[in-house]
Amino acid sequence: MKSGRFWPFLILSLIGLNFAVVGYTVYAATKHGGAGVEPSYDLKGLEWDRERAQHAANAKLGWTFSVALSEARDAMSLELRDVEGKPVTEGSLRVVAFRSARAGERATLSLVEGDPGTYGAALDCRAKGLWVFRLEARAQGAVFTGERIVEVK
Repeated sequence: MKSGRFWPFLILSLIGLNFAVVGYTVYAATKHGGAGVEPSYDLKGLEWDRERAQHAANAKLGWTFSVALSEARDAMSLELRDVEGKPVTEGSLRVVAFRSARAGERATLSLVEGDPGTYGAALDCRAKGLWVFRLEARAQGAVFTGERIVEVK
């Protein structure tokens, strides 16, 4: 190969290598649905005052909740208690559940009360990893929100 042809060949080879690397990067970033982006993330800053007011209302209520998964990992239950530890009954509960690794794949659940203060819904959560459960509860004339992270092994 003459020395005059070597340099254009080297430059074209490097450009080709760059295309291959970029192509693989795009494929790897999108093969499982891409990154999980928080819905309406840009609006969260605008609603900061409202979110802080809700945190204050949550603290004033003093309610607590816990999340449990069924043995078969096909359902979840949530126990909601007031400040005195008594069950919060007859509530309207909505939960957004998702696995952290697939934050773009969210399930919005309306929970149904079984035992007093215990609510449940069907949810396929057999995939291992950290699961996030975001609660919005409306009961006794109040609104309570919260978030729990549960590890599925």
